[in-house]
Amino acid sequence: MNILHTESMGVEGGQTRRVVEELKIAKEAGCGAYLLCREGTWLQRYARDEGIEVLTAPLANPLDIYSTYEIVKIVKNYDIDIVHSHDSKDGYPALYAAMICKKPYIRSRHNDLTKKPGLVYRLADATVTTGSKIRSELISHGIDGERIVSLPSYPQRERFSPDSGRRERMRRSYGVEGKLVIGTLSGLNERKRPHLPLEAVASLAESNPDIVYLVAGPEGKERYRESFFAQVERLGLQERVKYLGFVEPEEFLDAIDIYICSSRKEGIPQAVMQSMMMGCAVVASDVGSVRDLDVERNIAIFEPESVHELSRKLGEIVEDGGYRARLARLNERLAAERFNRDILAGELISLYERVLRERA
Repeated sequence: MNILHTESMGVEGGQTRRVVEELKIAKEAGCGAYLLCREGTWLQRYARDEGIEVLTAPLANPLDIYSTYEIVKIVKNYDIDIVHSHDSKDGYPALYAAMICKKPYIRSRHNDLTKKPGLVYRLADATVTTGSKIRSELISHGIDGERIVSLPSYPQRERFSPDSGRRERMRRSYGVEGKLVIGTLSGLNERKRPHLPLEAVASLAESNPDIVYLVAGPEGKERYRESFFAQVERLGLQERVKYLGFVEPEEFLDAIDIYICSSRKEGIPQAVMQSMMMGCAVVASDVGSVRDLDVERNIAIFEPESVHELSRKLGEIVEDGGYRARLARLNERLAAERFNRDILAGELISLYERVLRERA
């Protein structure tokens, strides 16, 4: 069985890492695994480093006829059995190519819907969502629930395990020894909204002088960067807020105590699951399928637009060390018990086998 994944998004993030993880799962199961992405992207380099064979095409827009033609050639030349797409710009070229070649087509949906789902979902042999909420949204728009499978991403336990030596080293590297560290891997991204906790950090600093807030990830657009740092300065947080740029997630998460996901849009956020595995307390906005992870009231969830509720939930964790430690232990246990990569691997390969049987 040969699988072709297409992904027009090229930047580092949960979605692109998930694509590569699914390709690695296919390889481990003995399948041929190929990625089609844009030339010169982070995803191209990362997938190759992870041992995936990478092909390129423009994947410029949903009406990219040239990319459709390129996918048709790849399907024929590499004897592809299933075409699996992940983003809006590659979805339709991949669908049309699969239809031309009479191959099964699978569409993944990683985030909440922002508009009514299009034809690409209605014509897909199967749709994969990263959480139950997204699946329910698709069903509410008339997509056949029998053809929608919710497969959350599960980080590798071997990679995301706490390490006391690494924690000490990274806290020293970030200059936060002896501090209570709040962190996010969102980067300076307007959709991820790392500015949202700034007011809470400023108010909590009065009674918690050791509190610091670390932001890691892509720089984002200049307009948002300027706005973020202007707010840091306005609140007098220059000594409490650090932007670190790109980091290794497991190193960063080992250095922090509380993880914040303040996004206005998510699927099932990888960084939240990773931080749970690493034994962090978590505060997260009620978006995407975050509630799928809150199985024993282990995540402090707030309404996405409520800065007041975010401040209150974060404050409870900061002020109460016992509560913070309990959440951390609970998250680590639940991640070990319920979020197993083998589950994703087994269900993904079963899905591929099923769509092939149904087409036979």
